[in-house]
Amino acid sequence: MKKIIYTIIVALCSFNLSAQFAFFTMDFFVLNEGTESDYIKLEQVWKEYQMDAVEKGDKLGWMVFKVHKRNGEPIENTSYVVINDFKSKEQFEKQGKNWSWDNFNSIVRSRLKGKMSSSTIRRVLAKNVKKETYSMQGLVRGGTPWVGGDIKKGDILSWGAAKALNDDYIMFEKEVWKPIAMRSVMSGDQYAWYITEITQKNELVQKNQSVDFTHMYFNYFKEEPAPVNESAMMNQMDFKTQKLMELLNKSCERGPGFTASLVMSTW
Repeated sequence: MKKIIYTIIVALCSFNLSAQFAFFTMDFFVLNEGTESDYIKLEQVWKEYQMDAVEKGDKLGWMVFKVHKRNGEPIENTSYVVINDFKSKEQFEKQGKNWSWDNFNSIVRSRLKGKMSSSTIRRVLAKNVKKETYSMQGLVRGGTPWVGGDIKKGDILSWGAAKALNDDYIMFEKEVWKPIAMRSVMSGDQYAWYITEITQKNELVQKNQSVDFTHMYFNYFKEEPAPVNESAMMNQMDFKTQKLMELLNKSCERGPGFTASLVMSTW
């Protein structure tokens, strides 16, 4: 019966855009002090451009998250993360080739006509709000179906980095951790889990990363999950799963983990 339910869920989720993305970009912004309200206004302008891109089929979606915790502790700086999802790397590259400031300005001014003047848009875009920008690109290598509808304001994203120590790392994630994540998804505790391979990092990431990470894993939740007690979780597993989890942990070096909440999106 469980297998039948799982098959039905997978079939239904195949129509959800969030379940189809294969390439993503991720920008982690540390803001200048006192600029958070200006940053939100900036992203509200950018949202119009992103909505236009989604409507035209140039990308799947765009999300802005406010970062709250690093390794379970409140972060020191005001930081946000912006994620863009694409069907493929080719779709991302095509959008990049078509990019221009003239086109951007034309789109946002048209969509904001009667809501925001051109002079206000210029002032919003001219604000210096970002102190540091950490940029990454990556390919999705595996994951669960997306279950539970579209992501909503206030929903939670948690992610972490990992350095693969052998060629089996991705297979361990998909064969060992994915079933555990799938149970959480099927119970309604989270939307989805993904494992990705990082294909590009900007100079600031390269300079400041605590772990020379090669992969990132993402969990999308409806509310912030309780901290994971790894010892208790291992004790609840059967002998075979415990040994596989040990092999998974030996196949990578973990970097810091982060938690953030959704502020706005195109979904």
